[in-house]
Amino acid sequence: MELLKEACHLLGLNPSNTKRLAALPFIARKKLKGRPDTLKRVLEFCANYKAISGGDDPKALAKLSASQKIDGGEARLFAMAADDENIVVLTGDKRSVLALAGDPKLKAIARKLEGRIEILETIMLRLTAAKGFDIVRQQVLKVLDVDTTLALAFDTQESDREGHCRDALRSEESQIEKVHSGLIRRSSLSYGHLRKTAYGSASLPTNPI
Repeated sequence: MELLKEACHLLGLNPSNTKRLAALPFIARKKLKGRPDTLKRVLEFCANYKAISGGDDPKALAKLSASQKIDGGEARLFAMAADDENIVVLTGDKRSVLALAGDPKLKAIARKLEGRIEILETIMLRLTAAKGFDIVRQQVLKVLDVDTTLALAFDTQESDREGHCRDALRSEESQIEKVHSGLIRRSSLSYGHLRKTAYGSASLPTNPI
């Protein structure tokens, strides 16, 4: 939860420029079962941010929803962003992003979203650069079971832990880049002109869109 607060502060997220999926509290209850204190803080966080309602492109949503590899929540986020060029989508669902990147039927939508999707690994790269690897690692090690990729990146016995982590996180970015170059916003990019953010079920918030 501390990393969530740090990410919001670092990226300028606040209730006036960021919305969440309506299902986020439900997903939190499912993922954080057995962690009542953490769940309470996450639900309090969700209560401060309005749920997304309307504003998506119906045609884009229909096409996205037809893909069995794209989660319903992410389909909603992608469709909404396709209809508003000021929106950046923050998501930890790389399966949905890869499906969007690689499906020929969704190419037109993917092109609209180029540079406006940021994945969890990119957010973590930003946090480690801003706060320091050791500080972020200490927080991640407390919740290793929440995300497999982060566990593999941060829980390592390599002599160069920071280098290993950075390479592991960047490899996730590269995997998507190989399928559709320019689709995701990389950790080296800023958010200058963006005004609104929408984030999904598996992600920490990232930058103002």
